[in-house]
Amino acid sequence: MPKEVISQLSQWGPDGCSPCTEAQAQAYCRSLTLGRYENFSVLSSLVPEQLQEGVCAVYAFCRWADDLGDEVGDAAKSEELLSWWRGELDACFSGRATHPVFLSLRPMIDRHDLEPTEFHQLIDAFVQDQHVNRYLTWDQVVDYCTGSADPVGRLVLRIAGADQSQEQLEHSDRVCTGLQLANHWQDVQ
Repeated sequence: MPKEVISQLSQWGPDGCSPCTEAQAQAYCRSLTLGRYENFSVLSSLVPEQLQEGVCAVYAFCRWADDLGDEVGDAAKSEELLSWWRGELDACFSGRATHPVFLSLRPMIDRHDLEPTEFHQLIDAFVQDQHVNRYLTWDQVVDYCTGSADPVGRLVLRIAGADQSQEQLEHSDRVCTGLQLANHWQDVQ
């Protein structure tokens, strides 16, 4: 397990969270968002100031879930940690957030009327990663992207206050699936 993940888990893992204020939680999520390499800038100047806090909170949720799924190095341990993360998500939606990611996410849930569905879909995709590492058909790959990428776009649309029409959601899903596929193709060696 990478040192960074070990450090994060020791400070904010299942054994307890170091206490922090909402402002400290927001600063942590912003730092995490700006401090991690991604294929495209998550928090570029294209993201309006009033949306940045929400984008950082969603990114931090995704980053943690992804690290718990991909960086632990043991499928059983990853599943255990993802189960803990799901419990933290449920606690957040019940108003009992203690982890800095969820302390930062909680006001976004209220402000933008976010639902738990997309967050659970993301966790489901990371759990799926523990069991499936090869897809036999194109439809299976696209189906995976439906759970691992499309929910992020839907969350960002809600944070942005964008149109939630079926057409808008379908366009968002296509873009997110395309970005996920491009990310996979970049990883092919």
